[in-house]
Order: sequence, then C-alpha cells, then structure tokens
Amino acid sequence: RTLQAEIALAPYMSQRRVVIIDEADKLNEVAANGLLKTLEDPTGQVVFILIATGREALLDTIVSRVSTVSFQPLPVPQLTDALARRGVSVNAALAALAGGSFGRALDLDKNGGLSLRDEVLVVMHQIRAADMEYVWSVGAALGEMNREKLQEWFVYLQMIFRDMVILYETTVRDMLYNSDVVAKLTQLLADWPLSRIFAALALIGTIQQRLVSNANGRLLAEQFLLKLRDLK
Repeated sequence: RTLQAEIALAPYMSQRRVVIIDEADKLNEVAANGLLKTLEDPTGQVVFILIATGREALLDTIVSRVSTVSFQPLPVPQLTDALARRGVSVNAALAALAGGSFGRALDLDKNGGLSLRDEVLVVMHQIRAADMEYVWSVGAALGEMNREKLQEWFVYLQMIFRDMVILYETTVRDMLYNSDVVAKLTQLLADWPLSRIFAALALIGTIQQRLVSNANGRLLAEQFLLKLRDLK
C-alpha cells in the first residue's frame, strides 16, 4: 500500500521512478495480487524490476505481464569462490545444486544443505509403498519446518525429478544437479516412469505457488504426499 502511494507521486530526480522488488518469489498471495493491480495500471512514469530465483513461485498472472530477463548461471568454481569470500564453506555438490545461483546457494546452506536433500531422497525411496502412518509422520515433520525451509525441501525434490528425467536419456554426470548420488537416483527409475515424473513435477509447481500464501504447511505437505504416493 505504501508503494502504491509512493509511485503515484511525480519523480523529481529523473524522468521516471524505478521500483526494485527483491525476492519477489517470496511475496504471499495477497501481496502478489495487490502488486498485480499496480502492474496492470500503474500511476505515473514507473518501471518495475522483480528479482526472483525462479518463475515457478510467481503467480502466472504476474509472469504474463512482465518481460523476463534471464541471468546466466555462475560456473561451480566461480560460485564456490564467491561463497568462500562470504565465509560460507560450500562443497562442489551443494554449489551444483544451487544451479549457478549465488542467492540460492546461500539459502541452501542456511536451510540444511545436503542433509535436507538427503532427507528428500529417503522420502522418495519410500513414498510409493508408504502407509498412512508414514505419510502423517513425514507430513508432521514438514509442517514443523519454517516456510522458507519447506520451500527448499520442494526445490530439492524438483531437482531430483529433473535429474531422473535426464538419466532416462544419458548418464553424463556433468548435466546432473545431484551427481554425487547418481546410484540412488538410478534406483528410483524403476518406480518412476517419465509420465509419472512429469505428473509429480506438475504437483510440485502447484504446491510451490500455494506455499507463498498463508496455507497450513502441514496440511499442504500431507495432501501432496498422498497425491505423490498414488500417482498412476
């Protein structure tokens, strides 16, 4: 609301105002919808720059109203060096998981790094044969996570499925985010044909959008796990 009032004023240092919204992918649904109205019909001369780690967490209605400018990912050695200068000790596996994003590497390190990824792998190996007690147990554990860490959990899951798609075509490890656990990923392929993987990725995209709202994290997690288990 403050932003909407500010941009209605005429710029006094240049021809237009520039609004930079960092971490725009973390806007909750109410804030995102409020921004949408401003993007559709801004008052005065104003340019909006929305910075996000990925499009999937933004509302589709926002994405359709902006021009996308993609930044090239940093090579793993350069990313590792940059993190070291910030005092963050990150190994090559975690740097690879960040997909060349400095900000994502910081988030992954803060939210548990490879240990969180390994927790996701355990669930992946058990979910297809899981009973309800297991679903409730994992759902409760996910519900205890803060929203940021829960979002990272789903990012790891998304990366695992992405790597499995690649493994159907090639075993070149340079193309994998999770190259350090390629044997475990290969074991998963028996339970995950491509059609099921793509259905799972669609589910993840939906829950990533819902996670930016105030929806109950535990209920979202339980619903997701049940759907993931029962995918045909």
